[in-house]
Amino acid sequence: MGAVSKILEALQIVLPDFANSDGSIENKIIDTVGSYADSETVERNNTLATINAALANQKVTNKTYYRRKAVAFQLGDMLIYDSINQGAYYATIDPGKQLVKQAYVTGSYPLYTLFVNAIGADGHLRKLTTGELDAFRTYFEAFQPIGLKISITSMDVANITDPGILIYVRAGADAGMVATEINANLLAYESVFRENNKVALTEILDVIQQQPDVVAVGFNDPIASEMQLSGEIRATRPVEGLFDLVNGAFIFATEITASHIKVMQ
Repeated sequence: MGAVSKILEALQIVLPDFANSDGSIENKIIDTVGSYADSETVERNNTLATINAALANQKVTNKTYYRRKAVAFQLGDMLIYDSINQGAYYATIDPGKQLVKQAYVTGSYPLYTLFVNAIGADGHLRKLTTGELDAFRTYFEAFQPIGLKISITSMDVANITDPGILIYVRAGADAGMVATEINANLLAYESVFRENNKVALTEILDVIQQQPDVVAVGFNDPIASEMQLSGEIRATRPVEGLFDLVNGAFIFATEITASHIKVMQ
């Protein structure tokens, strides 16, 4: 294909999140639009217009697009299809019906898997029920790329534990109150949309240190237990402070209690 460099340049304008180093779904984009562009005769504006039309018709874009579409799913609502713009949308956006809180795409061309998770009644991430997953798969058909099937699954997220963790707090702090606030912050963090599948100990540290009395945190032996696509549970320790997970979503499953809190004198 003689238009690769021009297409890449144009795609970076059309899709700000486009990364030509990804070498995965982005390659499918190039395959999709390549036949529409002629590096010698097509002006940039025409190339951009053609690329936009091709992408809309083929429903192909980068991983972030599919993840954003996943969290936009509204349980119980029907999509409206726009035949002119080749798109699907909800008549009313209702955040209260948006079931999926975490979505992550993994794999390599042409086999991709989209992981989706919701928040349970206890506030923790959970896998979707059979009915919820069926409804989501029906919804996502509107956004499946032509010629590239993305598998969809929902599994329990990684549990990161460290029973020996010690949290040092300022003199005079109430250990029980500090523990309660840290647990609440860790719980809330589960809903923060993740950008990748790597979990750094520093980000867990940052969440713990949101409690204003915390002055230092000592991890002891943090371990992540995560279900693999094979169904196997794999336990891993961080490498250079990073857990490399299949799905980036996680629960910090060690409940912080007063016994983990050390009040400085």
